[in-house]
Order: sequence, then C-alpha cells, then structure tokens
Amino acid sequence: MSTILITGGTGLIGHHLAKLLTGNGHQVALVSRSSGHSEFKTYVWNPEKKVFPLEALEDTEIIVHLAGAGIADQRWSKSYKEKILNSRTESAQLLFDTLKNNKHKVHSVVASSAIGYYGDSGDVWVDETLPPADDFLGNTCKAWEKSSLQFESLGIRVAIMRIGIVLAKESGALPPMMKAVKLFAGAPFGDGKQYMSWIHIDDLCKQFQFAIENTKVRGVYNAVAPSPVQNAFFTKTLGKIIHRPIWPMNVPAFVMRIILGEKAVIVLNGQRVTNEKIRVEGFKYRFNDVRVALEDLLL
Repeated sequence: MSTILITGGTGLIGHHLAKLLTGNGHQVALVSRSSGHSEFKTYVWNPEKKVFPLEALEDTEIIVHLAGAGIADQRWSKSYKEKILNSRTESAQLLFDTLKNNKHKVHSVVASSAIGYYGDSGDVWVDETLPPADDFLGNTCKAWEKSSLQFESLGIRVAIMRIGIVLAKESGALPPMMKAVKLFAGAPFGDGKQYMSWIHIDDLCKQFQFAIENTKVRGVYNAVAPSPVQNAFFTKTLGKIIHRPIWPMNVPAFVMRIILGEKAVIVLNGQRVTNEKIRVEGFKYRFNDVRVALEDLLL
C-alpha cells in the first residue's frame, strides 16, 4: 500500500477519492488552500506565493494532482479565465520545483485534465491521439497537461486522466440539472444533439485508483463511461427517473449564451469520447449505462 498526497483534495473528486483509497489500505493526506474541516490530514499551500509545506512530502510516494479553479463556477471574465489556467499550471509548477529541489520518495504523479481538450467533436468518436481544440478549453487543457508531463523529466511516472462530465449527487453537473427538472423547467440545451461523455463518480475514483496502483499506466487516458449520450436523451432519462416531464421545446443556444456568457460552450459543445485505451489496460467500468448510473445516484 502507498502513501498518497492529493492536491485539491477537499473538492468533489478529491473527497471521494481519499475515502476510496483509505478504504483500500492506502495512507492519504491532502494539500489545500485552507485546512478546512476534512477528516484527512490536510497541509496548507499557496501556489501563487510559491509556498509548499515540505513536511507533506516526508513519506509521500504518489501525488494525485487535482488542484484548479472550477471551470463552471463563475462567468468567464478575462480575469477568471486567467485564474482557471493559472490555478492549474502554477500549482503543477510549484510541485515540480519542490520535487526538483528537495529530497523525496515520489515515484508517480496521477493528474487530471478534461475532455474539453477536444472541443466540439459532433458525432465523431475521439480518442487520446487527437490534437487539442484551438479554443479556450482546448488551450487550457494543453497547457494543463504540459505542466503535468514535465514530472517525467524527473524520472517520475505520469498518468493524466481527461475527465468527462462527472455524475455525483452532491456536486458537479448533476445537481443544477436535477433542480431544473424538479422545478418543471427541464429541457435539452441547444439542439440537444451534443454528446455528453459522462462518468459516475465511483468509476472515476476507481480509475484514479487503477492508475495509482498500476505502474504500466502512463500517459493520457480518457476518463469517461463507455456509452456517451446526447443531451436530449440524458435530460429525458433524468426526467423519467425523478418523475418530471421534460419540455418539448429545447432551450435555444442564444438563450444559453445570454444566461451563461462564453462558458455556455460547456453545455452546448459535445464530445463523443472513447475509453478504449484504459479498458485495454484492464480497467473495468461498473456503470456503463447512464440510466443505471442516475438511478444509483438518485434513487
């Protein structure tokens, strides 16, 4: 079993992952901007001021790097777009500089990225070999992954998970969608044909665990369920599960852009993403069907 340090460990993924790892015998500590109220030992850092608690590295063998400002948390002002990018690259750079300049036992870094890397792919299946889209999310993911891959120059194994739409009951994409449907305001976005490459929070955390425990896993992997669905299908399925009707008319794209601004691309763009690469490595998903995943979370 390993000693693991999780950056951004107080967020949705970090919280679930820490519980999974400790339940499987690993020793886990977190790095966060504040000590918070986590049940796990938490070290405080400040990437902007280049402050890292060296004591956090004392026995650490693996770092899981999840830190970064929420992409959907605010409208995309110029300053917030800079925060989205810098919170990812600066934190990775601080980790890199710390490991480069200090003694440590770290042999692996498992980091996050996002399927926004691919831009709007339409009906075409996309895999890890495609170049990034030339837009804000594509360029952000490109810089984000570059900042993580630099650990390889220190002889450290790097695995990067391009995360899809995370389905979890308490946070992420699902609660706001569920709220709208519960209030009888559920409707597909745009033309409703954009693909949602989703993943159940449990499968996502198990994929991170798989990457942590298997040294053959290195490079970039998509973290999505095997069966992406179109937005209209997802919305109707959600309505059926919580017994609410879905409006027959879609919410027009221009309305979404008025409401959300530039970040409307998060819901209007779609990616039909394959997970074949990680499955070839031997990882098996529990939740392959979106209805089963939603029922597990909501019923």
